[in-house]
Amino acid sequence: MATQPTSSTAESAVGDDLVQAALRASRALGKDVADVPVIAIAREAGVSRSTLIRRLGGTRAALDASVRAAGVDPGGQAPVRTRALDAAAALIDASGLAAATLEAIAIQAQCSVNTLYTTFGGRDELLRALFERHSPLLAIEDFFQNDGDHDDLPTTVRALYRLITDTLTREPRVAAALLAEALARPHSPAIQNLLGRNAR
Repeated sequence: MATQPTSSTAESAVGDDLVQAALRASRALGKDVADVPVIAIAREAGVSRSTLIRRLGGTRAALDASVRAAGVDPGGQAPVRTRALDAAAALIDASGLAAATLEAIAIQAQCSVNTLYTTFGGRDELLRALFERHSPLLAIEDFFQNDGDHDDLPTTVRALYRLITDTLTREPRVAAALLAEALARPHSPAIQNLLGRNAR
């Protein structure tokens, strides 16, 4: 297990509160930071899972980099699920939804296609998990649960539009690519699967 740093002078992309929460969760579970589930870090930080994911920009890479900057090795290679979702996001951001084949994702995530089937059950489930990670739905849920008073409708609508715009323009631009795919090919099996799952 990684050791706690004696000091943290390096400036990091992720707030020190999240770095310290990750280190506490790591010690409590007896695991490297990279192996600690996101939900455990969120609980330790006193925030919801969706808030944590939003603050991390949708990927654990920023947290791992900040932990490393604080003088702690975050641990081994990220889990296959994390690597696969990061790989799929990078492929979609660069070349659109069609580029995110299981074969391409497996190459970029440094795993086998069989491992992706074992982890996700197939491409549709992988894309669903990716959509959950990058869609504005988690941020909208947080907005209405945690962002105070929403009695002033025009202010609330403006803030909501700003939140959705921020989500669609944040890199990797997965949400924007999925929206473009939905508008261009609304009857494609991948889009129909995503819509069907998230309309429930």
